[in-house]
Parts: sequence; structure tokens; C-alpha cells
Amino acid sequence: SKEDILATLYYTNNTNGTTSFKKKYQYRIWFNTNETATIISSNQTEGYGTLDKENSQTLKKVLLN
Repeated sequence: SKEDILATLYYTNNTNGTTSFKKKYQYRIWFNTNETATIISSNQTEGYGTLDKENSQTLKKVLLN
């Protein structure tokens, strides 16, 4: 099913005082009925994971407020 949030994060590299674009990753996030969250990353080395109720609520507050 469609994710609740599609977040795009950009990581930068700061070398010798010069900031350059490094990587862009997308995170598909679902907030589950049991108040946990499931996250899938576009970065294959990160894969996917879940958050417990407390951390899921914190993430939801940060992303939706």
C-alpha cells in the first residue's frame, strides 16, 4: 500500500570548508495501527526497519509538525 510519508533526505560532504552534494535517499514510512512505524530506505545498505511506539510518535511529531 501507499506509504504515509515519503521523506527525501540529502546528505552533504564538508571537506576543507567546501560543502558538496553527496547523496540523496528516500524513505517510505508507514505508521501502523499498533502505533509502531515501518521504514524502507532507497539505500540498499540500510534496507528496512521498524520503530517502537515511543520512537514512532517522536518521528511523526517531527515530520508532521
